[in-house]
Amino acid sequence: LNPNETKTVSIGVKKKDVAWYNPENRVWEVESIEYTIYIGSSSKNEDLLTTQISL
Repeated sequence: LNPNETKTVSIGVKKKDVAWYNPENRVWEVESIEYTIYIGSSSKNEDLLTTQISL
């Protein structure tokens, strides 16, 4: 992107990609929680944009 240019992107995530295996129930589960997504040019806090998504 050029300076001050913005662009909207979509990232597809399947439920199976965030599932975890529950050994007690012997099933894959997806928790209904809020995730924070970080995007930036480096891992320094001042370089990051954040957004939240809920499942």
